[in-house]
Amino acid sequence: MTIKNVRLVLLVAYGALFAWSFSANGLPVARLAVLGWVGGAFLVGNIGKPFAKQRQMVVDLVFYAGMWLAYDYSRGIADTFGFPLQVEAPRNIDRAMFFGTDPNAWMQHHFLEGAVRWYDVLGSLVYFTHFFVPVATSVYLWIRYRDQWL
Repeated sequence: MTIKNVRLVLLVAYGALFAWSFSANGLPVARLAVLGWVGGAFLVGNIGKPFAKQRQMVVDLVFYAGMWLAYDYSRGIADTFGFPLQVEAPRNIDRAMFFGTDPNAWMQHHFLEGAVRWYDVLGSLVYFTHFFVPVATSVYLWIRYRDQWL
């Protein structure tokens, strides 16, 4: 078995481990948990590659983690400087786009029936994909096409 095949098997095993963890613990949404899973994927995806690529992976991962943590801490910095969380502006933009109707309230009024329907489950699954699909895609693209990112 070639190292490339070993790497592929380990990535599939890592994906299975993530799926098990997801079913047992739910979707990791805490920044450090996400970084841990992403870091693990980077490490497994780099198995068997030359030392220079390993070193570059560490540099890239530190940059990626720094970006995520800076984003996370920016909320605290905004609070320190007295910038409140913006909740009314997005709602007002929605209302302007939908001619005075709040689309979230409209959707709840028309679709909330008190019982969970098939489309509620589908909508929840689609919503949850935004937590991991962009991250998983970026890890895959980095592993597969890092040279084209730069």
